[in-house]
Amino acid sequence: FPGPVIELGDQELHPVLCLPETSVPDQYLSVRNIGVGSLDYMIASDVPWLTVTPASGSSSGGRNYHILSFVPCGMSTGSFVGTITVSAHDACNPAVSRGVAMTIRPPSPTTYVSPGGGHVFPFTNWSDAATNIQAAIDAAAPGTLVLVTNGVYDAGIVVIDGNMTNRIAITNDVTVQS
Repeated sequence: FPGPVIELGDQELHPVLCLPETSVPDQYLSVRNIGVGSLDYMIASDVPWLTVTPASGSSSGGRNYHILSFVPCGMSTGSFVGTITVSAHDACNPAVSRGVAMTIRPPSPTTYVSPGGGHVFPFTNWSDAATNIQAAIDAAAPGTLVLVTNGVYDAGIVVIDGNMTNRIAITNDVTVQS
């Protein structure tokens, strides 16, 4: 190449936020010059929920890393897309763009377990909590948090694979947390 050439790293830029979380971990974009000479560049985002730090750089071949901060303040659930553009007026390719996306999911449903619960299906609060962990796991939809309070859970048995037994078996996409 007769001059500087912009190259972006191949990182996937698509964080997922699950409410009620309010922040997304920072991600990184790498930029480097794969051409001749020095590349002085600027980086811009076309969406208000994404900032890039630092917003400019210079490369003579080494890779520079820029922090992408996703700020979903006041946004509702859904998928959002935008573009980051790295531009340099003296580059052989004066502008290179990369698509970015952010998905905000609704809160995961929660199923409760407590030895003192009322065992009222679908176990959506502490007073109606399941009294055994397996009942809450079995009632939970995929993605549900099964929240277990302190206590002794010594009733129930689950048979797995014909003869293997245990107090509980997680056979669906749930998270059990104490």
